[in-house]
Amino acid sequence: MSLYRFKSRETGDLVMLEQHGKRLLEILGKDPSGPGVVMHQQMPAAIQSIRDAIVIEEADQKKLIEEAAARGDVAPVFDSVSLRMRSAPFIEMLERCEKAGVDIVWWVYKKHSPLGKKRPPRGFAAPPSLAFGGRGATPGAGGAGPSVSLGWGTRAGALVCVDSGWRCSAPERDGRT
Repeated sequence: MSLYRFKSRETGDLVMLEQHGKRLLEILGKDPSGPGVVMHQQMPAAIQSIRDAIVIEEADQKKLIEEAAARGDVAPVFDSVSLRMRSAPFIEMLERCEKAGVDIVWWVYKKHSPLGKKRPPRGFAAPPSLAFGGRGATPGAGGAGPSVSLGWGTRAGALVCVDSGWRCSAPERDGRT
């Protein structure tokens, strides 16, 4: 499994699982196979591209639900985390960076499994309470399971993108659980 890490001087880091980061980069017309940059001049078009993709996805889903109802079939089940929700932190990052006039760079951590016992890649920062094997995301509504950090950055304003069915616990020192 790979991770995408988006970084800028204006915001905290944004880390996404491979399938989600790759999809957003493809929407932007960028090559998701390696590192790259979204220049601040490209950000208005990038934001609009993502918003257009959200509208298209929601219209397609609505159409499929209506078609299933017309046939008398069970409505199709879609990903519990929609593109609208999954792209919100990235859109916020793009808007803030555009306003500040700074670029966003990204790179891919390949063959990295957040559930494995390997150490995180160099430069992947997570507080000790959220580091691999520590307190982190647990499946469902708090059930027991492996802990995993999906990129809670150490800088102020860090953004976290978690996969469906998982919730992220804040570091203990913040007083939240």
